Amino acid sequence: MSNIEPTPFGDKYLLVEHIATGGMAEVYRAQYTGIEGFAKELVVKRLREEFVERPEIIQMFLDEARVAATLTHNNVVHTYDLGEIDGEYFIAME
Repeated sequence: MSNIEPTPFGDKYLLVEHIATGGMAEVYRAQYTGIEGFAKELVVKRLREEFVERPEIIQMFLDEARVAATLTHNNVVHTYDLGEIDGEYFIAME
């Protein structure tokens, strides 16, 4: 893990700590912020920059999120959001 300067990611997320870099994505501890001071700590998995122009990799990433969102088990993290911000695909999860 490495400390980073808290970085806004879109309108809802604040990336607060880099956790890991994997084969196709980077993982950050993040904070989701909503209306009236609502906040929730979660993880944002963001597709690495070198893959944003590769449709087959993007499709794999989207499929991963769709499958993960169907799973409900105590040992599997919950998937909260799948999106794209300024060309960067991400999954927000527990």
